[in-house]
Amino acid sequence: MSKVGGALPSWYWPAGIPRRVAVPQQPIARLLRKTLGAAPDGHALWTAPGGWVSNARLLDAALGVCADLQANDAAKVVAVVEPDPAQALTLLLGAWLAGRQVCLPAGDTERLRAQLAEAQAALVLTAREPRELSGLAGVPVMRAPARAGAAAAQVPAAGRATDPALLIPAARGLVVHSHFSLSAMATALSAFIKEIKDLSFLCTTPLGTWEALTGAIGALLRGRSVLFTDLAEPGCDAVPIPAEGLFSILCRADVDRVIERRRAPQALRGSRYVFVSTGAFKPAWRRRLEAWAGKPILPLWGMPEIGPAVVAHPTWYPVGAHGFPLVNVSIVPVDPDSGRQSVVPWEMLTSAEMGVESLSAMLGYARPGQVPDLRIGKVVRTGQIANIDHVGVVTLHHSRPTGGGAPDAG
Repeated sequence: MSKVGGALPSWYWPAGIPRRVAVPQQPIARLLRKTLGAAPDGHALWTAPGGWVSNARLLDAALGVCADLQANDAAKVVAVVEPDPAQALTLLLGAWLAGRQVCLPAGDTERLRAQLAEAQAALVLTAREPRELSGLAGVPVMRAPARAGAAAAQVPAAGRATDPALLIPAARGLVVHSHFSLSAMATALSAFIKEIKDLSFLCTTPLGTWEALTGAIGALLRGRSVLFTDLAEPGCDAVPIPAEGLFSILCRADVDRVIERRRAPQALRGSRYVFVSTGAFKPAWRRRLEAWAGKPILPLWGMPEIGPAVVAHPTWYPVGAHGFPLVNVSIVPVDPDSGRQSVVPWEMLTSAEMGVESLSAMLGYARPGQVPDLRIGKVVRTGQIANIDHVGVVTLHHSRPTGGGAPDAG
């Protein structure tokens, strides 16, 4: 954290992009029900085994899940344990329509049991046979959707946008997000790169990641499609490219596993924008990845606690840097040793821990009091070391633990 001389930053910002934009103040289920119902023949989802799912079919199936859950008032928190991402998204929407909080656990059976206990989930939703999930420590399992369309008049009155909506895994434990913070994730990216509003989303990561949630929820809210594929599977070459075009958010671990195997699938090479969620990287890695994908790669950084925070912009993306804070995101320097916000500005520091103030920040952890508080007022500590140069370009370095273990920084 040594000081260096330097002029005040000019803070580059793309022309026509606001620093702050409004975020929807309604529960996501209400917004999606309106959007899907307005264009019933539109394409909502695509998967390799099943092909296209219309907006009407998705909403009908979700209403069936909602109807089934109405018979179980005790299940305030339900867990979706379903490997098929399209089915998982249907179950998630159905649970939200029923006014439930949803946990999207991940991992082997032992981890699933621990996360269900942490979330205090009273019910597991799946599209598989319940006996396939018999090892989940006695939590009742409901196979859904068992029926469709029966709940159109039984959807409960929606709560508030700030109510807890979703629990997703992070290194410290389950992170709790509200409807508002989830909407803010999608808003931040589409407001920073406006063309994304018109694009469908190519989803290659599990639904319970902030990357998938940012892209999938945003696309559906804008009336666009979500196409699911696995980069490691041969079927990824069969993904259709919608007329409006695609964008994708890849996780670095997935990319690093498949980059040596073959060329990127056509849907990826044909995507308008390809983001890769990554921590610190070397320019040589990025150039290699761009050669594989056949197009510029835009680094994206975030974490489950805050969603997306830093991304490159298509008009300017220095090869060794991550880019700029997203819309509705402010980054302040934090002394990693004291944990206090620095009074010295970024341009006078060689590096510091990033503290992030964002509308997409978590409500907290599922185990309040058992996890060290990462907040400094409205700022969330990240453990991510970075520097910001005189024009505002963010470059990430190593991460450091922040009392109780480092957060999962993507």
